[in-house]
Amino acid sequence: MRIRSLILTLLLASPFAAAGNLECNRETPLEYVLTTYRCVYHNGSLAQAYAAMRTNRFEDGRLRLDFPGMPRRLPANNFQYRGNVRFDLHGNGRSERYLAQTSIKYSSPDSVMIKYLYEDRNNSIYTHEALFQRKGSDVEITSELVAAP
Repeated sequence: MRIRSLILTLLLASPFAAAGNLECNRETPLEYVLTTYRCVYHNGSLAQAYAAMRTNRFEDGRLRLDFPGMPRRLPANNFQYRGNVRFDLHGNGRSERYLAQTSIKYSSPDSVMIKYLYEDRNNSIYTHEALFQRKGSDVEITSELVAAP
């Protein structure tokens, strides 16, 4: 009886153990695009892929999605935020104030575009765009950091 319950428990838990592999590859950027990544989140939902992009720490900090003003969880509906935020953009240990905008828009239940725009103290505008698209059991993510010309 114990072996049967152990096997049943393992079978029920295996999809959750397999869920959540995030793989990212850097691509050659186009003009005005500072960084482009193509990522795949295996065996998960859009919300799980969003959480993985927010919590994982990559070698290149530009891939992160944990900016101030970003919701901790992916909202079920479209979302907008605009305001002044403080954070250490340059990784030098000093928080600075930036004007920031966040936009999360669903084009379908399987596709969401996340845009985070901020203006630095030199009035340079940067946009971090991440497109999440569900394809079968995986979520494909295209993440770009764009500098305004």
